[in-house]
This record gives sequence, C-alpha cells and structure tokens, in this order.
Amino acid sequence: MIGLLRERVALQSPTASTDAIGDVTQAWATVAQVWARVQALAARDEQQQAREEHVARWRVTIRHRADVAAGWRLLWRGRELYVEATLPDERRAYTTLDCVEVVTS
Repeated sequence: MIGLLRERVALQSPTASTDAIGDVTQAWATVAQVWARVQALAARDEQQQAREEHVARWRVTIRHRADVAAGWRLLWRGRELYVEATLPDERRAYTTLDCVEVVTS
C-alpha cells in the first residue's frame, strides 16, 4: 500500500477566530503535509437556488493519524476536499477519509 501513496495533500483543521467587534470567523490551520492515495468515487451536478453546483466524492487513504476528524479538509492540486468520515484500518496502519468537494459556478 505504501507505494500507492503518491499524492501530496495538506491536512487542515478548522479554527475559529474572533475579530474586534466579536464576529466569529472560521479559518483553516495546516496541521501536516502527508502522502496520500486519492480516488474519485462519484460526481453529479445539482441546481441550488439559481446556481449550479458540481459535487464530487473522493476516497483518500493516508498513513494512520488519530487526530484527523470529520469537519477537517484536505488541499490537493488546488482543490478543497472536506472530510465527512474517517475509518482506520484494523491494524491502524492507514486511515481512509471519505471526502466531498463542492464547486459552485
């Protein structure tokens, strides 16, 4: 499996910050750059309130990390993949991340 981890991705966790007037904004903090296997699963186009969205589902496999959770995102080749679920393998050697990418046009 290690030879299949050929793509470089940035793991990012969500962080909240408060500005001077008390508004909370979400930002992203890069936690690590890791090697990954990125596989496309499905894609579809949707109409959402007079705009078109392209939704793609991805499966990303990385070396096991216990800190990655749903709500994180990955940056890969200029794309933003949002982690919906994580699943470590039985030996805890690898973690599979089920991700979604939404592009609005």
